[in-house]
Amino acid sequence: MVVIISVLMGTVVLSFFGSDREQRLKTAAQRMATAIELARHESLARNETWGIYVDVDSYAFAIYDESEETWYETEIRPFDRYDLDAGTTLSVDGPSGPAADSGLVDLSSSVSRRRAPHIVIYASGEQTPFEAHWIPDWGATGWTVFSDGIQRTRITALGDRN
Repeated sequence: MVVIISVLMGTVVLSFFGSDREQRLKTAAQRMATAIELARHESLARNETWGIYVDVDSYAFAIYDESEETWYETEIRPFDRYDLDAGTTLSVDGPSGPAADSGLVDLSSSVSRRRAPHIVIYASGEQTPFEAHWIPDWGATGWTVFSDGIQRTRITALGDRN
């Protein structure tokens, strides 16, 4: 009897911790969607072009300096670089499919600062259409953060998008 209760409690505890990890994943995807919407508002208010560089384990916002023709990573909260939890990978698809040149650039390098980000947010409020896939390695449902470029950025369970 004690063994049965111990096994059941162990299962409940493991399910709880797995659920907590899944909730953190969903919250992180929601954070990205919210930050992108805030960046759209900032871009409109400041009449600036903003962008987002995506890597497998992080993403970063940047602002375009027209006079220098370079991108500068912003460290303003909530737009500072975001590192994903271990066990989660991030990929981004644009209008022409998966990003051919994935990976974050070294924004301290003058050469890489001239490369356009994976997602560009224009001062008009429009942005490049994209899908950013949050993929866990522990078998749980992943999440997709997406926008058609005009409507607000949303999230959905990976594979549920119509």
